[in-house]
Amino acid sequence: MLRLMAAVIALIYSSAFAADVPVSEASVREMLAVAEVRKLVDGMKPQFEAFMKTSMQQAMGSRVLSPDEQKIADRMGSKMAEIVSAEMSWEKLEPLYLIIYQRSFTQDEVDGMLAFYKSPAGVALVRKMPLVMKESMNAMQQLMGPLMERIQKATEEAVAEINVENHKNDNPPTLPSH
Repeated sequence: MLRLMAAVIALIYSSAFAADVPVSEASVREMLAVAEVRKLVDGMKPQFEAFMKTSMQQAMGSRVLSPDEQKIADRMGSKMAEIVSAEMSWEKLEPLYLIIYQRSFTQDEVDGMLAFYKSPAGVALVRKMPLVMKESMNAMQQLMGPLMERIQKATEEAVAEINVENHKNDNPPTLPSH
């Protein structure tokens, strides 16, 4: 009986600390590879660039740029794309993913994710996620147009109110002279 109790206590004790086992970097790397996270990150860059271009066009409204202004806008767009590409490179993001996943998940959870991503449902998720992301970005662009217009209108209204308030202060009421 004493042996059985010792075995149960040892099992409970080892199970309690099993969750504290650090997640191996190798298992996180494998999970990121199986989930094709790098491909997903790389696939987001063109979507982000298209989003930025559309946002710039919406910000310009109906204003038509001169050829010289268009060249400047194009250069700025290219420069922004280079910046995004450099800052969102897998070489910069992978170490962050490794740290975040190792801090956030247990080894059992990473093992479960690996099993999922290797399953038919996981493979389908990985295969279809780029399309889901693309459609999500397109939907966001559709939402951003009216949103930007509303923000611009609210900004213009606030500026007009500030101008009115400033003009009140420019011409303070005069007191009648006695």
